[in-house]
Amino acid sequence: MGLYVSCMLIALGLLQGLGDLLLAIPKPVIGGATMLMFGSVAATGVGILAGLELKRRELMIIGISLGLGLGPSMVPGALDELPSLLKTVLGSAAATAGLTAIFCTHFYRALKH
Repeated sequence: MGLYVSCMLIALGLLQGLGDLLLAIPKPVIGGATMLMFGSVAATGVGILAGLELKRRELMIIGISLGLGLGPSMVPGALDELPSLLKTVLGSAAATAGLTAIFCTHFYRALKH
């Protein structure tokens, strides 16, 4: 699948007509397709997590990471007073959630020993 997608992206970059055709697609259609794609990825992730028997520690790490990752997007202006570097990093939900998960994993591991 990755090979097909990479070939398609190369073709889009080399052939101007294909790019123009994609630019003609209305933004609501692109938005709907994007929502469907990310929803499918999220549902797959939830399905993978549902198949695991998570302990309290893992559930806490996931909860804290998701909460801090999604938090700034739910509270407008939450990052306004921070320096620009922190705003950039914490403004990305994926970066914030990932860094929080890494920190919590190491923090809980240090508490265990």
